Formats: sequence, structure tokens, C-alpha cells
Amino acid sequence: MKLSKTLKVKLGKLSNNKTTILDRVINKNIKSINFCLDKAKNGEAITHNLVYKDLRKLNLPSTIIAGARNKSIEIIKTYNKKKGKKTFPILKNGAIRYDNQVVKIRKTDNKLYKYFISLLYKATIKGKSDNRIELPLIINSEYQTEIIQQIGEIYKLGSTELLKKNNEFFIHISYSKEIDIPIPDKSFSPIGIDIGINNLSVSVARSGVKFHNGQKVKWKNEFFRRQRTKLQENFAIQEVKRLRERQTKYNDFEIDNISKNIIEQAKKELKPVIVMENLKGIQQAKANKKQRIRLHNWFFNRLQNSIEYKANWEGIPVEYIDPKYTSQICSKCGELNKRTRHTYKCESCGYEANADYNAGKNIQQVFLAKCQEEQATINLASNDTISEPKAKKNGSSFNEQSVRNFKRKGVSIPHTDKSVCILEKIL
Repeated sequence: MKLSKTLKVKLGKLSNNKTTILDRVINKNIKSINFCLDKAKNGEAITHNLVYKDLRKLNLPSTIIAGARNKSIEIIKTYNKKKGKKTFPILKNGAIRYDNQVVKIRKTDNKLYKYFISLLYKATIKGKSDNRIELPLIINSEYQTEIIQQIGEIYKLGSTELLKKNNEFFIHISYSKEIDIPIPDKSFSPIGIDIGINNLSVSVARSGVKFHNGQKVKWKNEFFRRQRTKLQENFAIQEVKRLRERQTKYNDFEIDNISKNIIEQAKKELKPVIVMENLKGIQQAKANKKQRIRLHNWFFNRLQNSIEYKANWEGIPVEYIDPKYTSQICSKCGELNKRTRHTYKCESCGYEANADYNAGKNIQQVFLAKCQEEQATINLASNDTISEPKAKKNGSSFNEQSVRNFKRKGVSIPHTDKSVCILEKIL
């Protein structure tokens, strides 16, 4: 599996001449993209032969022309997917995209800026080589230094983008690596992750448990919502847009921190596998108006996607299970009960614990039970006299096939004694 990341670096102080050059080439790039969009508006396909000669007159290198054409195609695809009334796109600001073949990053002895990046800014003239510009990079962390040093060795350099925001220039460097993700089985150590509102996540592993409380984030998002409502009443559209950007940045920061902590927890396990609930459709759940607002403004999917991507980057597999009954079943005896707010108490065995922690343990047990079912299916399939279809990969032990051991209150639930015993000895 090939995965990529982007390193965002701010450019150092530039001379007036270099600033003028960058402003000019960015404006030409925007003009090139809008030229391609205008062709598409007239019903023409944006092919290389259609736009190359015209865009070459802007004295742009081939790599920028190719990047502008590709960007215009992406914009058109996004535009075509929109429903309802839509205005044909016109680009007002855009990044310059460079192919990895023309980007050069070098280390220098400069005391202020140790790393420089060399980019093309105009077409090559035969006999001359003054078509490049050297730009200083502000590398202000050990993480960024490590990534820069490993590009070309561990990581493969991808496309690079130059953009301007609030009168400052930035470089986005894409890098990638090939990763082998193992197929998890019963020998793996599951990290059960329950995601919710009171606790953004509770990750239950053999080495311990981590709670990520969501009260502050919930309050902050509610604050953003109330502020937007006031601004919308006063028709302050630009302020609403800026507030949305602030909210997105805040949520992204929290998501990034939570996912990082979970991956660090998983890396302590011998053979980790992250197990989460399949929460597709959670925002359409039946709830009162206040709860719907919370669900619709929450970031269940974004958090899970962040955890999955970071896990795969470290070579850690991720599995999803059916969320049915994970918050209602006792992780100790397997009986069905109703949780009371944030506390779970079993009426049968008297087990009492945090409701999200109990759900996290159940998620672990579902994974272990699923592995046992799949192994049993494999064993049956290996017998020439017996043939059974293999269990579905994303199946849950909390389903009709594995629940026939006992019933309560008219609802089928699984027999999880074996997996419970395994985890009770470890946790």
C-alpha cells in the first residue's frame, strides 16, 4: 500500500525581487487555470494539445502548465458533482503545482536557513539556465528536519505546491512510502476504541486505557454555533466564513492530538490492531433537535479517518465491527442491560464501570470472537468432507449467526465467555 503525507513549510524572508517573481508566476498560474476552465465552460475537453501552445505564451515552464491543466480538471470534476444551483467556478487564488522531477531540496551551511528549495519560474531559453529561483525554508521543529532529511531515502518525493496566504508564501511538500499492512488474526492485540460525545474516544488496550474527554470540545463547538447564528442574523457573511475556518482548525487540532495519542498507545503493543465501530449513518440517527445538532456538527468520521490513516502509516491494521449492542452488553458476563448516562451496571453479575470503557472492551471481544469464527471456518473448509462459506470480513459476533447460545428480553446476544476470560486475565 502506498501512502502519502504533506509537509507544510513557511518560506523565509525574501528579497523584493524574489517576492515580485513569485507574485508574477502565481498570477500567471491562476490565469492559466481560468483559461482552461473557460475552455471547459464552452464544452471543450481540456486536453494537453488544446491548451499547451496558448499557455506557453505566458513564458511558463511545462511543469506549471501541466499542473494548471490538472488542477482545472479537478475543479471541473468537483463542480459536476454538485447538485442544485451552481455557479461555474472562476479561480481567484490558487497554488502552483510542481512535478517531483523539477523540485530540488538542498542543505546549506546558512546559519539562518539550513534548507533551500529550488523551483522553476519561467520557460527555459536555449543556452541559458536562469529559470530557477532559490527559496529559503523555515524548518522549526525536529519532526520537519527528520522528514526533510529522509526524503529521497525512506520517503519518495511527490508533487510540491507553492502558495500565498495573507501575504506570506508557503511550500507544501508531498512525500510517500510503501507500507505492508498485515492481515490481523487472533494472535494480534486488539485496541478497542469507542467514539462518542462525552468522551471523544476511549481506547482499551492490554497495556492500559486512555480517555479523551470531549466536554471542552463540545462546549467550544456549541460556542462556534451560537456565534454563527448571531452573525447570520446580521448578514455578516465574511465573519461567518472566518468563524467556520476557526472551528475547522480547532477541531482538526483536537482530532490530530487524539489520533496521535491512540497510535502511540497502539505502538506499545506487540502485534497491535485497532478495532473501531462502523459508524456510517450515525448522523442520521433518531434523536431530539439538540442531539441532532451535536451529531451533525461532530466529527466521528473525521476522527476515525485520522486514526486509520495514522495507523496504516505505522503499518498497524484497522478493523471495523458492527456497533450493535456494544454499549448495552456486559463485557464481563455477556448479559444485556441499559446504560445509565455515563455509567454501566450489570443487573446480572453486578459489574459496574464507565459505559464507554465497557463498550471499548466489548469492541475488543467482538474482534476476538470474529477471529475465532473465521479460524473455525478455515478449519472446516480445509476438511474435504465439509464445506462452508467463509465468514464476512467485517462481520460482527453480535449477529444472528453467533447469538444462538442464549437469549434475553427477546433480543439475541452473543456468548462471549471465552473472549472475556482471555481479556480478564490480561487487563
